[in-house]
Amino acid sequence: MPMNGADDPLATTAPTAFARCGHAAMRVLMIVGWLGCSAAGATAWHDHADIRTAAEARARTAVTTADGRIDVVANPIDARVRLEACERPLTTSIPYGNKQSPRVTVEVRCPGAKPWKLYVPVRTAVFRQVVIASRPLTRGSILTPDDIILAEFDTGLLPRGYIVAGTQAVGRKVRRAVKTGDPITPALLEIPTTIRRGQKVSLEARSGALTVRMVGIAQSDGILGEVIEFENTTSKRSVQAIVRSPQSAEILIR
Repeated sequence: MPMNGADDPLATTAPTAFARCGHAAMRVLMIVGWLGCSAAGATAWHDHADIRTAAEARARTAVTTADGRIDVVANPIDARVRLEACERPLTTSIPYGNKQSPRVTVEVRCPGAKPWKLYVPVRTAVFRQVVIASRPLTRGSILTPDDIILAEFDTGLLPRGYIVAGTQAVGRKVRRAVKTGDPITPALLEIPTTIRRGQKVSLEARSGALTVRMVGIAQSDGILGEVIEFENTTSKRSVQAIVRSPQSAEILIR
């Protein structure tokens, strides 16, 4: 017997099922389309490593040294800092401060359509072979070749200077105690006293091929190459002479 639409179960259930499937499919398509639009419109951020490399390259050019190893390290950039990818090469400058300082701040700029700038702190270090103590030294020690060695050291940590040749240190006296591995700096050294006050030495007076020798008594302490007063033990007269060695001095003839 034929059934009318009200009695036919497919007449009521089929459209509902089809409608549900259609709505679900529509939602899937909408989500996929939204994801596609989001992916297409995602912002590209500039690589922090590229920014640090640019800052380090600029800081390196500011270091002027004839020799030595140069080490340049830019500070890490906060991960929360997001700058749009620059379509043009980055530009850099050191806008203020001492460009020769171990620490400089580099301005990194994007000159693109959406410009930005970022200040990046950079540390520079120049390592050179300098004279350091090879063993502990007591105050007043006279340096010998066995007391020192050459080793690489960050010269930026030695603002008062440093010594690069052992010959500049050997024979000098240290003003204070020095630990093994400590740099030997010019301020740490002094020329030891060569002749002591009251010491008898040989005085020499030269004129052409003629040399006259006499005994003199130092009137003050003197270092090598210094002019001090001596008293002639024979005539008791005072003369000026240049300290030549711990046992001799040369009289100045005017």
